[in-house]
Amino acid sequence: MNPSKKLGASSSTKLGASRRAFIAKGAELSGGLFVFMGLFTRIAASVIAFTMLVATLVANLGENFVIDGGFTISYFLFAIILVKVGAGKYSLDHLFRKKGDVLFYLSQNN
Repeated sequence: MNPSKKLGASSSTKLGASRRAFIAKGAELSGGLFVFMGLFTRIAASVIAFTMLVATLVANLGENFVIDGGFTISYFLFAIILVKVGAGKYSLDHLFRKKGDVLFYLSQNN
């Protein structure tokens, strides 16, 4: 007898797992691109941190936790640092914030 049928798993469960994996990979990719560009860094880093926390607690609590879990925990901690510190001065966030301050200053003095 097939073990998946014995436990009551269906094809919708497999589809749901692949959908969740697709969403997680999309969050990692888009968050990584935004962090790389320095655009919406704190928001993107918080999405990455949440994804890595879930990956650590759900997927990596198996037999290879020292290898896989160590990576996800370190990625989680790096993302938390980015949430706390934010983007640096060579980022698009800094550039847009600087232009926004200048535009706000000009509109107040006119």
